[in-house]
Amino acid sequence: MSTAPETPQPRSSETMVVSSTAITRVPKRRRVWPWVLAGVVVLALAVAALVAEGMARGIVADTVAERIATEFDLDSADDVEVELGSSPVIPQLIAGRLDEIDVEIAEFTLGDLTGSLDVHAESVPLDETAPTGLITGRFTIDAGALLAVAAQLSGLEPESITLDAPEIVVTTTLELFGFEFSVGLGVEPGIDDGALVFSPTSFRLGDESLTAEELTSNPVFASLARLFLQQEPICLAEMLPAAIVLDDVEVVGDSLRVAFSASDIALGATGERGTCGPADE
Repeated sequence: MSTAPETPQPRSSETMVVSSTAITRVPKRRRVWPWVLAGVVVLALAVAALVAEGMARGIVADTVAERIATEFDLDSADDVEVELGSSPVIPQLIAGRLDEIDVEIAEFTLGDLTGSLDVHAESVPLDETAPTGLITGRFTIDAGALLAVAAQLSGLEPESITLDAPEIVVTTTLELFGFEFSVGLGVEPGIDDGALVFSPTSFRLGDESLTAEELTSNPVFASLARLFLQQEPICLAEMLPAAIVLDDVEVVGDSLRVAFSASDIALGATGERGTCGPADE
């Protein structure tokens, strides 16, 4: 008794096509798994979120720059650089408050003084009538820029101004007894009731160095003391928002740095300017 031949069974991933001449196995098309599609969707959403975050950062930074330019009477907001920190901006906008803002103005003028301004603000509300948590900053002035306020540093016309921490040194040439001498006056900067003040600390004549007290008590140089010791304060507060407090000033390297701060200040109320105390009167 003969047995019928077995018919070949197709493989699970193939389809068998029978023709009059041959049997051909055709691979089946694999299904596109759902997780692949989900990955594409997630990627698209991530890209969209990044684009939205970038746009939001740009809009907020431009708005802050415009506000700063208006507040300080700058020619253009293009001169203001704004950084919004590393945290995502969109959640902060939803919460109605920005975590931190850093502002830099490379060329900033206060009265006769020109330097760079750096401001750091924390917990900044979108509502301009609400108080900002904290504002700190510094105004940095190069030695050369101090020539613009030479009259406040001493009673003589200086030839140069250098910085030798902790002093600002004003140098000029005087003629005494038919001889020319290079003389220098060292003053230490300070803050007094919103004003930048200068206290004479040393007098330099050639290789000789005297304190301000020694200068006034020396019978030879006492007459010079009246010329050198004519310092005048510079009121900075009247050019800044009233809520800003001048904290400190110091000579650092080749620059003079004025530090300031403010807390619980409403940005919408910063149009009012400060005043100086008796030191500026």
